[in-house]
Amino acid sequence: MVDADADSRTEVVAILAGVVDGAVHVVASIEDGLAVLGAGTDDPSRRIDVVLLDLALWSEGGSRLCRAVRESDPRSSTPIVVLVAHETENLIDAALQAGATDLMYRPIRPRELAARVHAALAARREREERTRRERRLAEISRELIDTNRHLERLVCVDSLTGLANRRHLGTILAGEWRRAVRTGGEISVLMIDLDEFHAYNESWGHPGGDTCLRRVAEALAGQLRRPSDLLGRYGGEEFLAILPDTAAEGAVLVADRLRQVVESLALPHPRSPHRVVTVSIGAATERAESRSASEDIVAAADRALYQAKQAGRNRIAADGIVRALDVPRQRKPTGSDRWPSPVWMDPVYADRLPAVIDHMRRSVASLVEAVDARDAVRVASLVSELRSSAVHYGLDAVDRMVAALADARARDDGPSVAQLLSELAWYIDRVPVVYRQTTDLFRPRHRITS
Repeated sequence: MVDADADSRTEVVAILAGVVDGAVHVVASIEDGLAVLGAGTDDPSRRIDVVLLDLALWSEGGSRLCRAVRESDPRSSTPIVVLVAHETENLIDAALQAGATDLMYRPIRPRELAARVHAALAARREREERTRRERRLAEISRELIDTNRHLERLVCVDSLTGLANRRHLGTILAGEWRRAVRTGGEISVLMIDLDEFHAYNESWGHPGGDTCLRRVAEALAGQLRRPSDLLGRYGGEEFLAILPDTAAEGAVLVADRLRQVVESLALPHPRSPHRVVTVSIGAATERAESRSASEDIVAAADRALYQAKQAGRNRIAADGIVRALDVPRQRKPTGSDRWPSPVWMDPVYADRLPAVIDHMRRSVASLVEAVDARDAVRVASLVSELRSSAVHYGLDAVDRMVAALADARARDDGPSVAQLLSELAWYIDRVPVVYRQTTDLFRPRHRITS
């Protein structure tokens, strides 16, 4: 209780002593009230549960006391009951606006005081209980989200390689096929198989074979650069790559890059004619039509793989043509071939991340327009939206650039804003995404030596 009148303080202590648990602190000034409040903030055992404030002291800093009460426990808003006399009625509105929750007129009536204090304490307990329930519900919600993500991983991810499993590959391919039917676009599929893998297992044992599959999976996954491209384990020693919006020529270039990266691992294979682990790849490209199905292109890629195997392995087959040599690039590299560092992403996001990145690309374009128009509200909204998506999907570089952009805007640093917008657009347009889990579960446990 904060009250300058000694008789009033004595009266209130006498009334409350028999109706509330705990100590009643009585002080004569706002400053003393702030000191008691501060002690309660530093020591939870001395927490203030309800404040009685005489409005006669309002001019000494009543609004400051109310603000300190709110800040002392922002989650549970300590109730403030103001004591009003006839001459202080004009201060009621100011007190309520500052955070007072109830008022009581003098002279003090014992039963009314006890009732109002009890009501204030009950309201606070109810708010605290509601806060606890909401916090627990939020925890349960987070636990459910984590559980759902874990279940998604069990359903969508191959536990040995960390790549998408066959089921998830089928789901993604069916979705891309339907999209290609709508747009009239082409889609390519690569069927990849390790050469002489049974002989490899006989040489190194199954632990060595598992390590080989992990090494090959990591090397292959790192070569797919577009967020829409997906590599998965199709079964055994077979992998499947889905390349939406990719013509036959592009599919062959990607296939040869995959073949070369596996050969360059130089994993010893004593029973292979190539002496190292190699892969054969069958490529198939089709323009999607409603009368055909996604299974057809997989079957075509499988037939091409058989041709590559029959021709001697460590080969690429596409459109009935088997290629054994590196496929030359049709143009010289340019500045546009510069790529950011890849982002490693859980395969469960393969069905949604391409749309998210497309939306980010459009948001950046809108952000450029909003900055040019000096539309601060629109800029703030787009910045918040971009950062939220970046955090949710683990795109840390986007989050950092957008945060730096917001900081440059706050400093009114026009050149920095323009540069950051350019870098952000470039990054989102080219960011390579590797869909593979990278936990300790997928680190090689068996060393392959020559």
